[in-house]
Amino acid sequence: PPHTINPDGMSRALLLALCLQAPRLVLAASPQVSPPEVEVGTFSLQSSSDEKWTSDVYRQFADGRFVGHGSGTWGFSDATYYTYYGAVTHASCSSLPNGNVAVVLQWWLHDMSMPHGEVAARCTYKVWNASTSPPTVVSRVEYHDAAVYLEATVRAEGLEGSCPASEADAKLHMGELKSSTDAIFACAGECGAASCAARQGGSWQTVATPHVE
Repeated sequence: PPHTINPDGMSRALLLALCLQAPRLVLAASPQVSPPEVEVGTFSLQSSSDEKWTSDVYRQFADGRFVGHGSGTWGFSDATYYTYYGAVTHASCSSLPNGNVAVVLQWWLHDMSMPHGEVAARCTYKVWNASTSPPTVVSRVEYHDAAVYLEATVRAEGLEGSCPASEADAKLHMGELKSSTDAIFACAGECGAASCAARQGGSWQTVATPHVE
C-alpha cells in the first residue's frame, strides 16, 4: 500500500463504532500478515486526482512489510520528497465472477512527516484485472483513520478493530472518510500473479475469505 497525501480524518473510536455497526471482517488482531500474491511487487504511481502529487514508488514484500518514497509540490515551488514504511495487518481476497480479483487490506504506515513512534491506519479496497500480465488495478478506494497509533503497540499487537468487509459497506458507513486522491498504481517490477495465494513459510497458501457478520 502506498503513502497517501492529506488524509480526511476520523477518530479511532468512530472507526471502531462504524465497523461494529457495519458488516465487518471478524479477524483476530495480527501484527503483520502476508498479503495476496497479486499485491506483492514494486508499484509506481500512474494517476491521481491530486495534481501536486508527482511520484510515488513502493515495494510490497511477501511477509506483509512495505517501504516507499515519493514527491509532490504541496505549497512549495520545489518538489518535496518523502519516505515511508509499514505493514499489512489484515487481508482478504476473492475471485469475482468475471475472473478479476478483489482484495481488502488493513495496514499501517509511518512517514517522515509523523512524530517518531507514531503511525496511521488505512483500509484499502482493490479490484485487479486478472486477464493482463502483470495484473492491473481496475479500481482502488482507500479510507483513512486519523487516530494516532503507537508503532511499538501496532508491531506487537496489530491494529484494533477491522475494515468493513467490502467497499460497498465502507462507502455506506464511512463514505465521508474516503481518500480524495483516487490514486492508481501499476507494476514496476517483480509483481505477483493474479492469485489469492500468499507466501507463508516458503510455500503458497490460500488467503481465506474471513467470516462476515
